[in-house]
Amino acid sequence: MRFLNDLVFNAVNGTTDPVSQPIPAQYLFAASLQANAVGSLNGVIRIQVCNDDGNPVTWSNLSNGSHTINTPGPHLIEKVDLAYNWIRIAYTHTSGTGTITARLQALGN
Repeated sequence: MRFLNDLVFNAVNGTTDPVSQPIPAQYLFAASLQANAVGSLNGVIRIQVCNDDGNPVTWSNLSNGSHTINTPGPHLIEKVDLAYNWIRIAYTHTSGTGTITARLQALGN
């Protein structure tokens, strides 16, 4: 069984719209994400997916893979199903300042 527990953002500046590195997801079937916001950040954290072969270019937002962050503290994207070649995490800043830390948990074969 494949198991991921990846720190995708480590206290990154939340005003810069950070995007994680692509993670190969060919054999993953489920994932969740927990983020922790520090400061007064307002924005949306998203799981993005891609089915490109080789170099991932065409990213789409997973329809049930987003969460609005408007308070400090922990935030959760509950378990989502995966059937994609690639996965990454993106945060879109709307206002405020602070940092964001996020950990991706995923299971597969």
